[in-house]
Amino acid sequence: SIDNAIELINQIRERAAQGAQGPDGGPVVVPIDDAGITWATYNVKPYPTGGWDKAKALEALKMERRLEMAMEGHRFFDLVRWGDFKEVLNDYIATESPKRPYLGAAFTVDDRHSAFPFPSVQMELSKVEGESMLVQNPGW
Repeated sequence: SIDNAIELINQIRERAAQGAQGPDGGPVVVPIDDAGITWATYNVKPYPTGGWDKAKALEALKMERRLEMAMEGHRFFDLVRWGDFKEVLNDYIATESPKRPYLGAAFTVDDRHSAFPFPSVQMELSKVEGESMLVQNPGW
């Protein structure tokens, strides 16, 4: 249920609200309100319960996965699973490429970028009596 999902998300937020990365040279984790933290203002509170619809709960879940799994390599696969990858990646390229020279050669993504192509050697090796047993992913 949606209420159960929000309860689980709030458990993650409550854990996150317990500590933050400590200052250089200090302990690795410190209380979130530690005076030594000068680089961020943390405001991690549970979401209010009740009154959630499916769309609002999904947006909360997406944000929590983005925060919780940052730098762990899951973002692209989440975006593909949710059908958001084209919009998010293309918006990022449009917004950031004028500011970041290394994105000058970036291209916009389309549907075919949701799956990798089968290598041509595998397509050849899959042939039985001249007919490929593999079907190439669309767009490749």
